[in-house]
Amino acid sequence: MRTLPRSFILYLGVSFLLSSCSALPRSWTRKTHFESADLLSENPVYQVQAIRAAVDSRDQAQLPVLLQLMLEGEPSVRENAYWGMTQLTGLNSPPGSPIEYHSYDSGEERRVAVHSWRSYLNSRSQQPPSESPKP
Repeated sequence: MRTLPRSFILYLGVSFLLSSCSALPRSWTRKTHFESADLLSENPVYQVQAIRAAVDSRDQAQLPVLLQLMLEGEPSVRENAYWGMTQLTGLNSPPGSPIEYHSYDSGEERRVAVHSWRSYLNSRSQQPPSESPKP
C-alpha cells in the first residue's frame, strides 16, 4: 500500500483550515451587504447595489446623493439613481413639471431635469405635514 507524502498531507490540512476560516480579509470575500457609503464608491457595481439597498430600506436621506448620481458617472448608475428617485418619491416626475430624464441625455439636459427634481424636493420639504382628521 502506497502512503501519501507528508507535504501533501500538510497541504491538505492548511487548505482545509484556510477554506473554513471566517476571518479572511475583506478583499478576499465577496461583498454581500451594501451601505449608503457605497453610493460614493468608485465601483459602479457597488453604487448600483447601494441604490437598491437605499430603496429597499426606504432611505429618504439618500435623495440628494441620488440626484448627484443622476448627473455623473456611468449610464447604468445614472439610470439606477433615477429609478431610485422614482421609487423613493413615488413619482416619475414632479406634478405640473414633466421631467424627461434619460440617463443617456447630454449633461445639460440632465442638469435641467435634476434641477427640476431638486426644486420639487425642496418645495415638498417646505410644505407643512398634512393633519390627520380628528374623530
